[in-house]
Amino acid sequence: MPLKPADVQFTENPASDIRSILNTRTSVLLCDEHTLTHCAPLLGNQFTHTLVIKPGEAEKTLETAALIWKHLLAWNVKRSDVMVCLGGGVITDLGAFCASVFQRGISYVLVPTTLLAMTDAAIGGKTGVNFQYKKNYLGTFSGPEAILVYPDFLKTLDPQTLNEGWAEMLKHGLIADQELYRQIACLGHLHRIPEVELLQRSIAVKSDIVAADMFDLNQRKLLNFGHTLGHALETWYLERNRPLAHGLAVAAGMWMECHLSMQLGWLTNIDCTQIQALIDKFFNPVMFSTDGIAEIAAFCHYDKKNIDQQLVNITVLCAAGAARVDGNVNNTQLNNALSAYLECHRG
Repeated sequence: MPLKPADVQFTENPASDIRSILNTRTSVLLCDEHTLTHCAPLLGNQFTHTLVIKPGEAEKTLETAALIWKHLLAWNVKRSDVMVCLGGGVITDLGAFCASVFQRGISYVLVPTTLLAMTDAAIGGKTGVNFQYKKNYLGTFSGPEAILVYPDFLKTLDPQTLNEGWAEMLKHGLIADQELYRQIACLGHLHRIPEVELLQRSIAVKSDIVAADMFDLNQRKLLNFGHTLGHALETWYLERNRPLAHGLAVAAGMWMECHLSMQLGWLTNIDCTQIQALIDKFFNPVMFSTDGIAEIAAFCHYDKKNIDQQLVNITVLCAAGAARVDGNVNNTQLNNALSAYLECHRG
């Protein structure tokens, strides 16, 4: 499998483009119950096999991966065959993971159907499943053969799902594209389909960063802004069998990591307040108990970027459009950020 990021291809005719990619190869379509109904018909009836799983974060497990591998084995799928992953972040992460390890790697194509998947999950060659409630704790670096973005798939989404996808676009503006941030900030709400130009701009931020640092050794850590605390929140919710939407977790994580950036002296009080107000304008708060603060802070220590047992590695924001990697915070600072968020949003 290629160990470099695939170029994102925008398409107006996904069925035709998929046909060209598949050629005469045996193919497996992986989708969930939602994308089978709303998206798969637009790809045409051209797959050798179709595998449908239940939708949702709860399916992003080794157990589901094993089910997929059993089907690939039963269908006698070879390394020369191809899997097409049609769906949101769960399908693209899970499907890519399964393809990357089956027979040490078969070709796969990602066709993201949600805003979050189009701008984040499908791009960058990271695959993964959750393990012991830890977000994306098992995974590989593996490049897809192709990534096809068909913006009309976004018409199948409800407003709240669209809203959640904008969190990653806002993150891209905050860490690397001040103009993207400015254009998002000028919008009245984010329960909408983005203009193609904004979609392309957001994708370009991630694609450019990944191209410079495929294996997350340095600048790619910029993309983790909001994710250290965001993933910890997701873990806290998963342990309670209440999966939290990734976009909402990232929005809350960005709010708190702005607070930490200010506490570390990288972000001014004025900028921090303005960015936090914008996050609060666009995204519903993620609530947790006071008793949960220490537990959520502890989950941050499982973050894969950490190299010190006592400190948690975060990406810090310096201004809208500028960030830096490898900030480090201790438990007291994490607890303070979580407490500040809870106090602000308790109502």
